[in-house]
Amino acid sequence: MTKTKMKCVLTNWDYIYNLCRNLSNKIKDSDFKIDVVVALTRGGWIPGRILCDFIGLHDLVGLKIEHYVGTALMEDEAIVKYTVDERAVKDKNVLIIDDITDTGKSIESARDYILKLNPKDIKTAVLQFLFTSNAKIDFYAEYLDEWAWIIYPWNFIEDMVNIISRIMREGDKDYWSKTDIKKDLKDLYQIEPGRLDEVLNEIIYRGIIKEYNGMYILKETKEKKVV
Repeated sequence: MTKTKMKCVLTNWDYIYNLCRNLSNKIKDSDFKIDVVVALTRGGWIPGRILCDFIGLHDLVGLKIEHYVGTALMEDEAIVKYTVDERAVKDKNVLIIDDITDTGKSIESARDYILKLNPKDIKTAVLQFLFTSNAKIDFYAEYLDEWAWIIYPWNFIEDMVNIISRIMREGDKDYWSKTDIKKDLKDLYQIEPGRLDEVLNEIIYRGIIKEYNGMYILKETKEKKVV
């Protein structure tokens, strides 16, 4: 089986907080006066809340857009899964926020949806604007000119669970040591996590892998061997 290989970048809370501050300053320097922030969940929720704190805004609502269904795995189209109440945005200046735009489909779908609810005006914002995005973004804190999968603090466990599970499924062995996993994380994903024990315990808790004498095996592999 071909092994997935891609660059990942780990971010931390201080870095994200500073991006939110930079984003809020750009918005303050504009002439756009926000009435309500619509955060795309799940990635935009925490940036949206921090942004509200910086600009002194109380109205924050969530709009669930589904595009990615796993780490670097996406559907063809971004769809609205859970909506917002029309009263939250009608005749108001709306800021739609997400953590990152890499294709532009999520935030464009959100804009199209909000437009149908008759807002006064709509602007869009992201913490990070990836060069691959085709979206028109009004405010962003950082432009990324090299593709990478960004691992945010709020989805660290989720991404690491997905990546390690993928490594083990695509690998050429049944039993894995921590050293084996660390090596593939570094060689294939450029990740050197400092919380590997925590992540492995979480993968065990979720029933994806089993531990035997300090070695790890996918539960599905173990079950096949038993059969």
